[in-house]
Amino acid sequence: MTGFDLFPRDGDAFAAFEDDRASVAPGARTLPHSPFAGRLTNFRLGQFDAVLSGRFGSDLSDLVQAFGDDQVSCVARDPSPTSYRLHYGGYPAFRIAAADLEERFWDALSHEPDDDPTGSIFESADIVAMWGSSHRWAVWAERSWDVGVVATERPWEPPAASDVAWVSAQEALDWFTEPDFKIPLAPADRARFLATFRAH
Repeated sequence: MTGFDLFPRDGDAFAAFEDDRASVAPGARTLPHSPFAGRLTNFRLGQFDAVLSGRFGSDLSDLVQAFGDDQVSCVARDPSPTSYRLHYGGYPAFRIAAADLEERFWDALSHEPDDDPTGSIFESADIVAMWGSSHRWAVWAERSWDVGVVATERPWEPPAASDVAWVSAQEALDWFTEPDFKIPLAPADRARFLATFRAH
């Protein structure tokens, strides 16, 4: 068991998360392609660690107010949820009421099952999806690209008090992705990322 009340503890409960996620981020594609459902075509880009941190809580609160969500869900997609359950006794997913986001978001991301720090989503997840109950926005974050993308069905302006540095697609590559790639980013992948996430 995870010992944390937000995490699903059986396969059927986790399958419900996955069914819901598939409506906004089907998961068949990863970066540099858009992993989002076709209606989510307005993008904001930040660094992976910023989107997967307590600093993102105020932005999430702004998103739920802008799009009328009752709750926000999160699922770690990589490593595999099945592997995660074998190691930690529960599934890497949680759902939080909109009113509790700023209080509980970081607690959920950083929760250590059985006091094992390697089990927190913040530490262990390489790909994470988040979304609101309205299905009008979603987040996809990939550690290997060091990028988190917010996709919305209409333009969204982050709050003025945001603690996340929101950048252009070009800046995301220059500042986050390419400095950490041990092998240079393939030109085709670079071009695809820019074509997909450059401001329209």
